[in-house]
This record gives sequence, structure tokens and C-alpha cells, in this order.
Amino acid sequence: MLRSMAVVLLAAQVASACSICGGSFATRTTLREKLAQSVVVVEGTLKNAKPNADDLGGTTEFHFGTTLKTTDKWKDTKLVVLPKYYPTIGSTPTRYLIFFESTDDKLLMIHGVESTAALAGYLQASAKFAKPGPQLLAQVFTQLEHSDATVGSEAFLEFALANDADIAAAKKQYDPKKLRAWITAKDTPVERVGVYAILLGLCGDADTDAPAFRKWMTEERFSTQLSGLIAGWISLDAKAGWANLNSILSDAKLPFTQRLSALSALRFLQATAGPAHRADIVHACGQMVTDAEFADLIIDDLRRWAWWDHTEKILASYTTTSPKILKRTIIRYALQCPEKPAAIFIAKVRAAEPELVKKVEDTLKP
Repeated sequence: MLRSMAVVLLAAQVASACSICGGSFATRTTLREKLAQSVVVVEGTLKNAKPNADDLGGTTEFHFGTTLKTTDKWKDTKLVVLPKYYPTIGSTPTRYLIFFESTDDKLLMIHGVESTAALAGYLQASAKFAKPGPQLLAQVFTQLEHSDATVGSEAFLEFALANDADIAAAKKQYDPKKLRAWITAKDTPVERVGVYAILLGLCGDADTDAPAFRKWMTEERFSTQLSGLIAGWISLDAKAGWANLNSILSDAKLPFTQRLSALSALRFLQATAGPAHRADIVHACGQMVTDAEFADLIIDDLRRWAWWDHTEKILASYTTTSPKILKRTIIRYALQCPEKPAAIFIAKVRAAEPELVKKVEDTLKP
């Protein structure tokens, strides 16, 4: 079960978001994206909350303040009555940022979040970028670990959802001094450390930071953030970093999650510096193409990358008693491999297991 869940999360990472994050972040939406999807977005104040007579539900007035997005139809709107009771008791906040859609000549709230001047300013600045990319990451980097927790979370979410190449492309905009402080600060949310380690690896100093990575790898509080630490270390000190990654991948006695972290780091490096690290990546993959726990994942990666270095070894690992998921993975690899041994392999498997080959072929159709 643990492996199945981890593989599903890793698949989500490969499909879209940063290889180091993924997981729950991959399914989330930033406020910048919500703004783009909304018709009207306004920062304003909740007032005059009134419960229904039966105490089930009620209404609350939302008075418009700063309008972040609107249309000609709604530009003069100053108040919307929300069909829900939002009582303000004691220190309950009344200032909110609310996102609306328009239906049947009405504004309908689709999302709301407690607002501050800092959050409104952050969203106005980030909304200038219609699409994610290096420029957006450079902009929001300065807002990571902002004193306004929502601003800091939104900035981090942009990194978590960014693709690996964009993260690497913005490396000149990162501040290594800030990253060192954030990684070592006790109050930094631990789920952010892996990404900060990646960023530090991209912009840091080998003499200063590589020894720190070696130390952080052994700290228990960072045990769930090994992917970023492994990749960051390699970016700073390739020799020691690759020795560390290979020692993890090759040790079948280590927990599956720890070895999976090394695979995530490998994927990040392939996406961001593939040519520079190609020989090391190929070597690392070669250790795993016959590994019972990782063969299907590694082989599928090599297929997606169109790296055919281990074709003969992969094809030779196919047996009639191989797990079905591995058989399908190898067949999929062979169907897309342009080398002659792959064509010979497919002809033999097609003769022995025609239905299986056809099912895999169907999954590759557009």
C-alpha cells in the first residue's frame, strides 16, 4: 500500500508540478489562478450578518473596498449580500478577499480568504503574470517566509506548482543568504525545506554550502525532505552528491520512501541539467532497471526521456513470470524505442502474448 500511494504521488509530480514537491501541492490552486478564473475579485468588509429566524443559515453584507478585478457590468457595484451567515464575534476578522463568478445576473461567491493590505498587494503584483514562469518565480521569491502567513504560503505554492525547468531558469534571482537562514530556522515549515534546498543548490557557493548539505542529510527533522537535499547537494558538489545518491538508490535495505526521494532528485536533475549530468543519470538508472521495487518507474522514465542506453538490459529482464505492471512497462518502452533489438523483442512478445501487446499499444494512442 505504501509503495502504491507513493507511486501515485510521484506520477502527479512527473505530470506537472516540481519534482520535489508534488503530493498535496499538485492538486492545489493559487490565489493568482483563482483571480484569473473569476469574473470579479474584491477586497472588502463583512457587515450586518443576520441569521435566519430558524437559526439555519442567514445573510451577510459584503461591502466593496479595493477592486482587483471586475467588468463593465459590475464596475459600479458596491455591495453584495452573501447568502450565508458570517457572524463577527470578538476578534473575528471582517476584512476579506472574495472571488466571484457571474450567473443569472448575480455575483456568486466561489472563494474567500481573510485579507490584509500585504495579501492584496501581493496578489495585484503576481496577477500581472498570466502564466507561471521564471519571471513570476523571481517576483514571488522575495515574498517567501513573509510575515503575513498567507502571502508566504501563496509564494511557496507558486514554487511547488512550477515546473523544474522554470525553477532552474530563475536561479540568478535567488538570494543564498536568505535561503540558508530559511533552511536552518526552526519555525520554517518543514515541507518547504526541500524546495529551499533545491534553490540554494542552484545559487549557492560550493565551499560554503556543500558541507552544510552533508550535515542536513543526517538531521532527523529533514528526513522527509531528502529529495531537495540530494539534488541541491549534487548541484553544488557533483562528485560527493552523486556518490550519496547512488549509495541510496543501490541499497535495497533502505526504506522505500528514502530511495524514492533519490529518484525524485534524479528526475529534477534530468529536467534541469540533463546534458551536464547525463552520464551520471544513466549510471544511476542502470542500477535500478532490474530492481524489483523501482524497475517499472525507472524504465518508464527512460522511455519518456527517450534515453535508450539500457535497452538490452531492460529487454533481457522481461520474463513470462514478470509482474504484469513491469511487463506492460517494458512493452511500452520497446514499442517506442527506435533500436532494432526493441523491434525484435516486440515481434516475439506479440507472437506469445498478442492481447497484452495490443492493450499496451492502445494506451499509447493519442
